[in-house]
Amino acid sequence: MRKFELAAIGAALTVAVGLSSPAHAITCSSFIPVQSGDFVQGTTLLGGACVTAGDKIFGEFSVEPVITGGGSASFTFGSETGTVTLGFSGTVGAGQSGAINYTVAVDPAFAAQGWRISTLEKDITFNNISGTGVTTLTGGVVSPISVPFSCTRGAGTETCPKTLTFAPQTEIDVEQNISNSAGIVVTGLTDTITQVQVSIPEPASLALLGGALAGLGLMYRRRRFSA
Repeated sequence: MRKFELAAIGAALTVAVGLSSPAHAITCSSFIPVQSGDFVQGTTLLGGACVTAGDKIFGEFSVEPVITGGGSASFTFGSETGTVTLGFSGTVGAGQSGAINYTVAVDPAFAAQGWRISTLEKDITFNNISGTGVTTLTGGVVSPISVPFSCTRGAGTETCPKTLTFAPQTEIDVEQNISNSAGIVVTGLTDTITQVQVSIPEPASLALLGGALAGLGLMYRRRRFSA
């Protein structure tokens, strides 16, 4: 009987943890609202600004050498709670590597309605100068869950686009690395973020959950002391 009670408490705690906030809250120095198809310059993004696109907030952008050509990002979306495609433009030269990292979160007002990020599709735009070059894209979702990926484009190898599917999240941190062989130049990177709507317990249900936790804990303590 005691094992059952402990299992029930554990299950209830798992539900409670599942309703908690993400590992960290996205940090923004300012907010830039965009319309579908708008571009934001890389210097603005790297300065700490966040972009609000539909029901999503993009921020905490960082890049690592070598990415040239000024750099910018476009944001394309069809509806307020729909898919958002994030397009990075810039150049990673032949035989070079570069990285782009960012965080995307569901706006708290929409997260309260149950909207969660559930898939991330990644693709590369390139110019295969030699006809024999290959570019490799690696990385993945690194927080609050770990979902790695790897895909390639170029001569004789086409495994991009790559789609990652994971348990619905209110926020994800994304890291991605581009590595080019000789003779191939990457000029763009595309991330498509898709979401689902999950059921959110009503306040009364949360109160019942809290009461159940307290009751199970009290029952366990009484039986422990009477044993």
